[in-house]
Amino acid sequence: MLAWALMVSLVVHGDVPLDNGEVRNCDDKAVGDKLPPELIAGLRKTVKGKLAFDKKTGEIALAYDFSNAKQLQDFTLGKSKAKPVVNADGLCLPIGVNVTHVARFRNMKVSATLKLKQMRGSVLKTDRVSIGTGGLLPDTLYLNVADHGGSSAIVPDKERSGIVEIKLAIDEERTAFMWGNSTVGKDAPGVPVGQLQLFGGENGFCFKNLVIAGELEPAWAEEISEDKKKN
Repeated sequence: MLAWALMVSLVVHGDVPLDNGEVRNCDDKAVGDKLPPELIAGLRKTVKGKLAFDKKTGEIALAYDFSNAKQLQDFTLGKSKAKPVVNADGLCLPIGVNVTHVARFRNMKVSATLKLKQMRGSVLKTDRVSIGTGGLLPDTLYLNVADHGGSSAIVPDKERSGIVEIKLAIDEERTAFMWGNSTVGKDAPGVPVGQLQLFGGENGFCFKNLVIAGELEPAWAEEISEDKKKN
C-alpha cells in the first residue's frame, strides 16, 4: 500500500523528461482553477481507480493496479469484437483493441509498466499526441504531436520485449515520453490533452500499475458530479 501511494505521489509531482536526460519541474506554477473539495469527494465515489488529490497544485492522480475487473468501468471500449482481459499481467489488450479513460485533462502525466512480445503498433494516444512502436527489426519508438511533428528513437535490445516502464508527460510547453531508458520529446506549446487511450498494438500489450495524473477539465468533472447526483 505504501509503495503504491508513493508511486502516485511521484507521478503527481513528476518532472518532464528531456531528450538529454535532464528534467524540468512542471509544478512551479500556481493553478488557476482549482477544483472544489465537494467535487473531489464526488469523484472519489464515482471512479473505480484509487484517487489522490494535491490541494496545492489542484492535480489529481488516478491509479489502477487492475487487480479486479471493476476498474475497467473507468474506461470505454473501442469498436473491436475482441475484448480486454484483466489477469495477473494487468489490463491486457489483444490485437486491434483499445480502451479510452473517461476523464478529460488539461495536462497529463502517465506512468505504467508495459508487458509486450514485440514493439509493433500503437501504444497510447491523447487527443493530439500519439505513441507508437515499429521499425524493421522492430526496435523504434515514435512520438507524434499533431501540428508540431514527431520524434523517434531506437531502443536497446533488452527493452524491446518483456516488461518495460513507460512515462508520458504533456505540459504547457513540451510533450515527452520515456520507454525504459529511452526518451522522445517535442517542444509543443499549448497542446490540448483531453483523454488517454491505450492500445493493444499488433501483438497485444498488457498495462499494469497505471497512474494517470494532472489537472482535470473542470467542465468534465462537474458533469460527472451532476450525473452522480441524478443516479
